[in-house]
Amino acid sequence: MKDFRYHLSVHDCRAIKSAKIDLSEITVLTGVNASGKSTIARMFRDLVELSAEYERLLAVRMWNGRMDMWRYAIRGVRISSKSVKALLERNIVRGLAKGVLSFPEAVEMLSLALRDVMQDLSEESVAFHRIRRILGLENAKKDVLSIFQAEATNTLEKFYRRKDRRSYVAYQDLMQGNALNEGRVSLEEAGRMVFSNDASRDTLDEISSIKIAIYIESPLKSIPLSVTTTELNMGDAFTRMKEDV
Repeated sequence: MKDFRYHLSVHDCRAIKSAKIDLSEITVLTGVNASGKSTIARMFRDLVELSAEYERLLAVRMWNGRMDMWRYAIRGVRISSKSVKALLERNIVRGLAKGVLSFPEAVEMLSLALRDVMQDLSEESVAFHRIRRILGLENAKKDVLSIFQAEATNTLEKFYRRKDRRSYVAYQDLMQGNALNEGRVSLEEAGRMVFSNDASRDTLDEISSIKIAIYIESPLKSIPLSVTTTELNMGDAFTRMKEDV
């Protein structure tokens, strides 16, 4: 307990007015109900997760916008192109979130499918006008592919910039209802700032010594309702909880 590795600072977050906590190998938080113990525990777990999953979360954030709108626009177009079929059958967001699909790969899939769609559709077709209407391009002078290429290039450039900068603000809206969006929070690792949601210090650097953190609300919550808590000891409860995880 002599050499604290992590220092967590929280201000004006839910029940916590101000807290500065040193976290070591074993850190015990005690207090009355609704005093902020769970908020602190969840917050640290989320910081570890965000640090480890930064690129994946950023990819989902960047896709869920204009890129996904382009994908939506070509849904329902009856074209037997392999590229279109591959795009529409793939759960892009899940692939990005799981890390089995990179953001550039997803954009390339969309680009190939859109190219095939535009080549197959005439500008007088209903499907063509539907695509332009969904994307708000009815009055655009450039052709659809040129507009997409410009938007895709711009989005990829933003992705690479944000990936290198590792900003929390870059995907803050993905964390709705998360305590990290409330108040001011910062985390230091061995004297190095790894997280701050302060606009002037906005960062989410990599946490070097922890890759996985699990928050356990209560071991008894994983016990089936058909079994009463008196029939199980705590060892059984933790075993079931481990199996659930």
